[in-house]
Amino acid sequence: MVLKHWIENTIEEDLANTAKSILDANKEEVERMVANNAFLLREMKEEAKKAGKIEGKLEGKNEEKIQIAKNLLDVLDDDTIATKTGLSLEVVKNLRKS
Repeated sequence: MVLKHWIENTIEEDLANTAKSILDANKEEVERMVANNAFLLREMKEEAKKAGKIEGKLEGKNEEKIQIAKNLLDVLDDDTIATKTGLSLEVVKNLRKS
């Protein structure tokens, strides 16, 4: 490290050793912080993946409900379809219109 070399060559030995030990300690602290941040980023990515999977499953279930409702439009009334599929009456009515 350039700074350590400069310290060694410009200030007295005891002070240089103290300064270098401070720099080394700070380097270790920075490395520890970087490692902690890397760990936190990995955890955040995993949580995001889990959230994405859950969201995807919910979307899939909703799409399944909509498909079932579409299949029932010609045999059941809107209230019954909404009750049996768990979709709102408004959604069922919009499906019937489309």
